[in-house]
Amino acid sequence: MDVSIANLPAFVGTATDDTDLLVIVDVSDTSESPLGTTKRATRAQATSSLTGPVNINAAANGDALVATYSGSGSNVGPRFRLVRTSATARTWEIRVGIDGAYDVADVTAGLSRFTIATNGATSVNGNLMVTAAANVLALTNTAAAAATNVYAIFQRGPNISSYFFANASDDLVIARGDGVASATINRLTGNWTFAAGSNTTFGAITTGAINAGSASITTTGAINAATLTTTGAGTINGNLTVGIADGTSRFIILNSTGGTAGLILQTNGVNQWILARGYVDGSNNFVLANGPLGSTAMSVSIANNNVTFPSEVFGNTYITQGNGTNGVTIGGKTSALRLVKLADNSVGFLATDNGWAEVTARQYNISGNRAMYGTSTFTILTVPDITVDALLMGGNADPSNYYSNTTHWFRNKAGSNIYMQVQQDVTIMTGVAGIQLYLNTAAGPSSVAFARAGVGRWQIGTNIVSVATDFLDFFDSASGLTALRFAPTSRQAVFTANVVTGFAMQVINTNTAPSGLDLFFNGAAPNNVTALFLSCHDNAPQTRCNIRSNGGIENFQANNFNLSDATLKDVGALLDPHVWWDRLAALEIRAFKYLDQTHDDDNIGLIAQQVQAVAPELVDELIAEGRSPILGVYTTDLYHAHIAVTQELQRRILALEAKLA
Repeated sequence: MDVSIANLPAFVGTATDDTDLLVIVDVSDTSESPLGTTKRATRAQATSSLTGPVNINAAANGDALVATYSGSGSNVGPRFRLVRTSATARTWEIRVGIDGAYDVADVTAGLSRFTIATNGATSVNGNLMVTAAANVLALTNTAAAAATNVYAIFQRGPNISSYFFANASDDLVIARGDGVASATINRLTGNWTFAAGSNTTFGAITTGAINAGSASITTTGAINAATLTTTGAGTINGNLTVGIADGTSRFIILNSTGGTAGLILQTNGVNQWILARGYVDGSNNFVLANGPLGSTAMSVSIANNNVTFPSEVFGNTYITQGNGTNGVTIGGKTSALRLVKLADNSVGFLATDNGWAEVTARQYNISGNRAMYGTSTFTILTVPDITVDALLMGGNADPSNYYSNTTHWFRNKAGSNIYMQVQQDVTIMTGVAGIQLYLNTAAGPSSVAFARAGVGRWQIGTNIVSVATDFLDFFDSASGLTALRFAPTSRQAVFTANVVTGFAMQVINTNTAPSGLDLFFNGAAPNNVTALFLSCHDNAPQTRCNIRSNGGIENFQANNFNLSDATLKDVGALLDPHVWWDRLAALEIRAFKYLDQTHDDDNIGLIAQQVQAVAPELVDELIAEGRSPILGVYTTDLYHAHIAVTQELQRRILALEAKLA
């Protein structure tokens, strides 16, 4: 069926019957009416008649076929549907979407496959969207590969921005607008090759390998690649991390044939430090160079690992070579610490802030004060004032003879005071001040340690066990325990021991007129039962014996044991009870109070002066230094005399009972 514009000058009107599919009015045929002849075809007629190709011919610059939809904006339209009912059934639809986009839809799959967006509310004018589960968009050139490339061209207005194309080797080429290639991706390896002399900037790169050739790579993000090779420049504005913590060795390799291979540290694009091989001279020596000064700060020889500090900066703190054939100087000539050996190997010297000093036999001939120098007799360490010696080591100035010298000492050259002498077996410290040895730490212990054969035995000092307590400890290094401790301020002493047999402490007086312990309350006279001169107790806890400040003794008297062995005595005659009969009767048992006692109860006992008048052998005198003599009674002797009299009384009672019987 041939429907042509020549035969159908116009399409007018609408179907007059719902069963009509197509209404055509031929205005050139007026057989039906002045307006023309109307031709109608039903759906069935159209289906049976419109088989085979339909040709629509348009005049120049004219519309061949116009489909218009003026219905609801919520519907799709207009649309043309293509239906295939044979072996591979498929229905496609060409339509205008709700948002005005041109859309090619797969009706069978229910998917939009190809869309050209408009400037609607949800799309951007002119965007091309291709949707597929596998290949999204395939550009194919069926000509011979060597003859024709396959291009994708990106263009803004009349100017071509860039090309993407597959070359004769089927590699993907990215080219500039003038057709010059910028980068090539190998189709087999996936490696990128950038054009020589180009600069390529990435936000971040994650790939297996990068070969930039002589081009440069610039990234503001990270580069994550198995290998990165470039013979040009590389700029990374993020961090560069080589390897992960998997135990594998990795290296950053800087390689050049001749010339320099190195790292440059910059500030704001200005070279500050250069770590390099062959810097300046192209050798294989390692160099640390100063960028702003343009000079080498240090070099390390590849041949022997010698470190060289090439130049000296006078008066500043640099590490330099020094004035001798070998040596190192830290600082300048007059403000330095130098270790130098001269060419003849005869003199080594050490420089301080005030100049030079010799550490062997000969003084280095240079003006200025000396910190250390030697003479034929002494090696002397001085302070900045050369009239004062801080240390003199006596004897021959040759260090090999120092061990045979008898004395080295610290002294004041201007005066006669010797502060410390170090002899072979003893160190002597003297001075006008009350402190000869001062140990001070900001935190932790201050102590003196004692060892034998290199093994620590004892320490004496503060804060050895408990920091910031300031206890003075005598510390046993072997047991790790304190033997004696003194508390600050109160000066309370605590002695601890671990003795299986024997006493924890012994006080031995070897004098021929000895005394033992003196327990003295010099700040008060408590004279009561709570303040004790001595307390003896165990871990029961149980008090076994106390000596009170009022002179009383607390103990278990049933456990008292009077040593009375005959081998300890010169035994005399039996005591005559008749002598003591009247004496005992004459003794006065009195109620009394001590003048300084702290309670109101009466005590019961004897008065020594009255006993002395009756039985002077029971009384003795106590003479205490600085005090008046006082009398005391031997009560044990009195008890035994009382037993003798009681025995005599018993005999007399028995005799009287016998007479009465």
